[in-house]
Amino acid sequence: MAELYKQLYQELKDAILDEKYPADSFLPSESTLATSHNCSRDTVRKALLALEAEGYIQKQRGRGSQVLQHKLRTFPLNGLTSYQEIKKFQHLDTQTLVKTFEIISVDEPLHKLTGFALNSEVYHIVRVRIINGLTSIIDIDYLSVDVIPGLTREIASQSLYAYIEHELNLQIGYSEKQITCPRLSSQDRELMPDLPADENRVIQVESNSYLTDTTQFQHTLSKHRPDQFKFDEFARRQSY
Repeated sequence: MAELYKQLYQELKDAILDEKYPADSFLPSESTLATSHNCSRDTVRKALLALEAEGYIQKQRGRGSQVLQHKLRTFPLNGLTSYQEIKKFQHLDTQTLVKTFEIISVDEPLHKLTGFALNSEVYHIVRVRIINGLTSIIDIDYLSVDVIPGLTREIASQSLYAYIEHELNLQIGYSEKQITCPRLSSQDRELMPDLPADENRVIQVESNSYLTDTTQFQHTLSKHRPDQFKFDEFARRQSY
């Protein structure tokens, strides 16, 4: 049987997701929970700490445990939409931090990963997306210097697609994507320091993106917190 605090944690988590405790409301006090569940206050505190670590509640001094807004954010799979466009449509409170911005030469391993020609030059950009105070996405991009000239760190902190379409007047055509759940790397853990300690995987969307003339301009590894996102796709049955 699971430890008692884990049972209490799961019960409270389910109640929050079912909106029995809506966002901005407060959970019952520690003493009330201990009495109603016939357990110690230490057990209650361990359950609340687990909920707080995953972003379900926030402890307010003198007031108790306040429930945070916690609906999984929906990211589309069957479209080619920039992060900044999703931010605008979903009214996300976000911040983008550019951790790496450099131009590198494509070696053999990078060629196999991205498909860009050997010895060609690419921008290597690592960006961290902070949503509602939580480090939620790591975007690792490689973009062809020949196809997308003039990129800067400042542009990378805003919208790459806006620059490509409105400044360079290039037409973005399509993207090929695959989703995996790789184990967290040491870099992932460093860039997502507020991940729960027992989380060991990310949801990774890997994509190659092309202009309408089929020229590849970008390879992206987009790593998402599993507890913050869901991915939607529209599918239509085909007759064969």
